[in-house]
Parts: sequence; structure tokens; C-alpha cells
Amino acid sequence: MDSLAPAPAVIAAFGGIRPLAAALGVTPSTVQYWAMTGAIPQWRRDSIVKAATKSGVTLPSNDARAA
Repeated sequence: MDSLAPAPAVIAAFGGIRPLAAALGVTPSTVQYWAMTGAIPQWRRDSIVKAATKSGVTLPSNDARAA
């Protein structure tokens, strides 16, 4: 999903590092790395969208960033 917002915004939408990690079935350190780098690997994006849909989380997009 090319319009997925930077990692910090996605993490915040899920309520933090641990909730996103739990939703994806990954370790919190994985999500913490995304927070530090500001980027989520392209190959993880589909699973994030699926987890958001399942959890009722509205994901921000790149278009939603303030200029």
C-alpha cells in the first residue's frame, strides 16, 4: 500500500508499539525498529492493512500528513 503513512503515525493509530506488535504477531522490538527508522518494510504493509481492518483501526495515509 503506497499511501501508508510513516511508521510513527501507523504505530500511533494502533495505540502504540505493543498493540501493533500483538496485532501482527511480531515482537515489540520489530515495531520499535520501525519507529526508530520511520519506515515500515514494503512486504509488511499488507499484513498491517489486514490487522487494521480486523482491529477496526483507521490507518492514516501519506496524504493525511500535515505540510
